[in-house]
Amino acid sequence: MDAVQVGQMQEMIVRDLMEQAPPGWTQVRAAATSIDGYMQFSARADVPGQEPDVMWPDTATIVTSDLSEAMYKSGKGTWFSMACTVEPSGEYHFTFNYDQPATFGDREPAEESWINDLRRHPRDWDNIPDWHLVKQRYTEDEWLASVQRYKDWLASDDQSPFTG
Repeated sequence: MDAVQVGQMQEMIVRDLMEQAPPGWTQVRAAATSIDGYMQFSARADVPGQEPDVMWPDTATIVTSDLSEAMYKSGKGTWFSMACTVEPSGEYHFTFNYDQPATFGDREPAEESWINDLRRHPRDWDNIPDWHLVKQRYTEDEWLASVQRYKDWLASDDQSPFTG
């Protein structure tokens, strides 16, 4: 996807957050973590004198789940987590984490999910963070071979789970 389409997706997220925010809100904060098709999304609106209001914006959640795929760049990969802040004026800011560990609270995905996420969104070896399980379990040549086996499996008619 190109930058214009990604920008349109971000604007859809912001628009939905603003529409779903409660009266009197002063800022909305959304965050998402996405690994191997599993995503955790949260949104909270600040309202003066109240506890932050937890929001459940359907469109923002769905579009965010597609955003990591849309932002994939060959060799660079895609983000592990993102944060978005929105002001009542409509001003907004997105931050994307490509390199730091991401957390899912008390529902961590299986270790294999971290590895499969990089098979789906391959990165050049130098762009894989040192903390990542891929760097702990594979040499560069082993990893490149694993990614190729995954691509070959995707292109095949094999219905069994990938065991790479």
